Amino acid sequence: TLTISNLQLADAGNYRVVVTNVFGSATSSVAILSVSDAKPTILDQPQNQVSYPSGNVRFDLNFAGSEPAFFQWRFNDEDIPGETQPVLILTNLTKNQAGNYSVVVSNAFGFAVSSNAVLSIGNVAAWGNNYYGQTSVPAGLTNAIAVAAGYEHSLALKADGTVVAWGGNSDGQTNVPPGLSNVVAIAAGGWHSVALKKDGTVVAWGYNSNGQTNVPANLTNVIAITAGESDCYALTSDGTVFGWGWHVSGQVNPPGQTFTNIVEISSGRTHELALKNNGTAVSWGDVSFGLSNVPPALNNAVAISTRNDFNLALNSNGTVFAWGQNDQGQTNVPPGLSNVVAIAAGTAHAAALLANGKIVSWGSGDATNVPAGLSNAIRIAAGDIHTLAIIGDQPPEIFASPKNITRGNGVSQIHVPTLSGKIYILEFKDSLTNPDWTALPSTAGNGTIQTLIDSTATGPQRFYRVRQW
Repeated sequence: TLTISNLQLADAGNYRVVVTNVFGSATSSVAILSVSDAKPTILDQPQNQVSYPSGNVRFDLNFAGSEPAFFQWRFNDEDIPGETQPVLILTNLTKNQAGNYSVVVSNAFGFAVSSNAVLSIGNVAAWGNNYYGQTSVPAGLTNAIAVAAGYEHSLALKADGTVVAWGGNSDGQTNVPPGLSNVVAIAAGGWHSVALKKDGTVVAWGYNSNGQTNVPANLTNVIAITAGESDCYALTSDGTVFGWGWHVSGQVNPPGQTFTNIVEISSGRTHELALKNNGTAVSWGDVSFGLSNVPPALNNAVAISTRNDFNLALNSNGTVFAWGQNDQGQTNVPPGLSNVVAIAAGTAHAAALLANGKIVSWGSGDATNVPAGLSNAIRIAAGDIHTLAIIGDQPPEIFASPKNITRGNGVSQIHVPTLSGKIYILEFKDSLTNPDWTALPSTAGNGTIQTLIDSTATGPQRFYRVRQW
C-alpha cells in the first residue's frame, strides 16, 4: 500500500507498482492520480433574515471545493468567536445583533468570502402557514404598536400613524392608500383592510364584492373597528354599532334593542360579537354552533375575539371562555390557563397572551406552533392560518398618564384615559425595592376616563403602575 499525505500539485501523475519474488516480477497497470487546485467556491450564498427580540435565525451555506474545509462566520466583518461550522444558528436575539453576517471558507488551496446576509430585527413576530407570504414580515418594520391578521395578509400599525401591509394581495388588500396617516387602529378582513383615523373617520381598501370597502359617507366619531370575511363594523363614541358589506345572515344590522353601552366589537365569518360595559357579551347574525349561548359564568368580561365560527372572551380575573364550533379543538381552552391579558381567535385556532409576555395557543394548524423562546409579547392577532405578535423590550406601560389620583379610607382611585378594545390592569407594591408587582382585576377600555380602584391601600405608602394591552 502506498499512502501519500499532504498532497501537493506536484504529486499528480501516473503510479504503478512492481511486485517481485524469487520466481520473477509483475508490473501493475497505471493508476492516475489527479490533484486539482480546488479552491472553495460558494454555490449558495447566506440569505437575508428578518427576526425579532428573543427570536432565532439560521444562516446556511452551500459550497464546493477540496476537503477538508474550514469556516469562520463574521458579524460586520469581525470574526464571531467559536462560530466555525457550515451553519450559523443564533438564538434569543437582541436588537444589537442586527447587521451583516458573512462566512470565510478556506482549504489548502485558498479561500472564499460569502456576500453579506443582512439580519433585520424588528418588533413583529409571525408564524403559521406562509403560502401567501403572510408571515414574511418586511425587513425594517420597527415601532409597530398594533397588528391585524386577515385570511391571507397581515397589517401593522406604526407609532407614527402609518400602516404596513404584506402577504396575499389578490384583491389589493395590501395596497395601503397613498398618504394614509394619523391611523390609530387597524383591522384585516378576509381580503380587505380597514383603518381608523385619529379624527374618527374610517378608510377601507381591498376586495369589494359586497360593498365592504364602501365606508358610509356619514360615519364619524368612530372609536373602534373590526372586519369580517366580507363585512366591516364601526363602534362610535355613543356606543352605536354600524355595519356594512355582506348581509347574508343579517350580521350588518345589529339588533338595536340589545346594543347600548358597547365597548368592543369583533367580526366572525357570518356573525358578530360585542362586549358591553357591564361585562356581558352578545352575538348576532348566523349564530349556529351555539354562538349566541354565552357561558353563564362570563359576567365580567374585559375583551372579546372571534374570527370564524367560535367566540373567545377574557374575564377580568385573567381566565378565558370559549364557545361555538369545536371541530378542531378551537374552544378547548387549556386547563389551568390564567393570567391572560389578551386573546385572539383565528379560523380554527386561538391564542392567549399572558401577563409575563408568553403566548399560549390551541386548536389546529401551524399557527398554534408558538416559536420557541418567544417572550415579551405585548400584542397578538390571529388570522385564517397564521398568528402575529408584537414583541417589546419590557412589559407594556400605559400610553397616557393617570389623572386625579386620590386616596382615602384605605382606598386609592386612579383615573386613566382608556381606548376601546384595550384592557387595563392596575398593579401595586408597597416598596420600590420589591421586584414584584401585585395585579388587580383588569378593566375594559371604552374610550373614556376610567376609574381604577385599589380597596386594600391601608399601609403608609403604596406605589402604582397601570399596564395597557
